Amino acid sequence: MSHAIEFIETSFFTKQIQSIATQEELRILQNELIAWPDKGDIIQGTGGLRKIRMATGNKGKSASVRVIYFLATAEIIYFIMAYPKNVKDTLNDLEKAELKKLTKLLKMRYKMSIFNELKASLEEAVEIKQGHQKAANVTRYEITDVKAIREQLNVSQSELAHALGTSLDTIKSWELKRRNPTGLAAKILIAIKRNPALFAELAAI
Repeated sequence: MSHAIEFIETSFFTKQIQSIATQEELRILQNELIAWPDKGDIIQGTGGLRKIRMATGNKGKSASVRVIYFLATAEIIYFIMAYPKNVKDTLNDLEKAELKKLTKLLKMRYKMSIFNELKASLEEAVEIKQGHQKAANVTRYEITDVKAIREQLNVSQSELAHALGTSLDTIKSWELKRRNPTGLAAKILIAIKRNPALFAELAAI
C-alpha cells in the first residue's frame, strides 16, 4: 500500500527560499528528505526542529544554505526557515523554549490518540441520545420482519428457505434478528409482503 509525503511551507520559508535557491535545488532537498526524513541534525531543546544543509549554485555544500524543518509525522514535513550559511544561527535557552512551545502544538495535531477521538465521539453520541445535540447525519433502513411475513403466508421456515433459495439457518437467524436480509432476498421478501401470491410462484420453481 502506497503513501505520500507532504512538504508544507510556511510563508516565511517560501519567501526566503525563493531568494536564495532555485526550485530545482529545493526539489533535490525534498528528494533527500523523502529518502531520509530525519537526516537533518536535531536542534536540541526546540522540541524536534531539525537543521540541514542545502547545496546551492555550482559550489556544492561549501556554498550551502541552512534549512530548518520539522518532521511532524512520517508523511508530514514542515519547512520552517531557510537562510544563508553566513547567518549566525545560535539560539539561547530562552529562544529554544519559545520554539519548543510551537513545535509541541504541531505535534499535538498528529499525535492525538484514537482514545481521545473515541472518547469525544462517544460523548457526542450520549449528547445525541439525550437530545442535547443533533446528529451530523442519520440514515434509516427499514428491516423486513421475516417472521411476520412467514406467519402471514402460513408456511414453515423450511418452506420459506426453499422458496428463497437460502438455508434454514439463515431464515432462523433472520427471525431471531441476529442477521437481516439484504440485497435480492430483502427485495423478494418486500415483494411477497405486498403480494403474497408471489410466494406460491417462487415455491413452485
